Amino acid sequence: MASTIFRTPGSIGYVEQAYSQGLLLPFAEIRNQAGNYVLPTPQTIAAAAARKPRITPDSFSIVNQPGTSSYPISGYSWALIYTRQTDQATGQALVTMLDWLTHDGQAYAAANLYVPLPPAVQQLATTMLQQVTGPSETHLLS
Repeated sequence: MASTIFRTPGSIGYVEQAYSQGLLLPFAEIRNQAGNYVLPTPQTIAAAAARKPRITPDSFSIVNQPGTSSYPISGYSWALIYTRQTDQATGQALVTMLDWLTHDGQAYAAANLYVPLPPAVQQLATTMLQQVTGPSETHLLS
């Protein structure tokens, strides 16, 4: 998507900030709740996330968070998985990967132009992954 926007004269699009890097796409400053115009940067995205450190499965939006430097159209990436996995090995691999991504893998976030997850969001990931079971209903998070 980002490369198509880049190649199409006069086009406007919305892509994840990390996907636009290296293409020299111009960014629009977006007006936030405080009335300031801000660019999507790791700092302004982190500022939005910091304004709502406690998210839940029912209340997770960080769109239009208050704060002078909060980027107003920030959001988390999500993985939706079945709580009861039908295959033990596949379910175990999935839970192990998601646990790594939301914890140890966060050390690689900044290098890949992502904002590391706040500690409360990492804890929520653990809580949710602890609920995932295999076909015999044994928990898969070790």
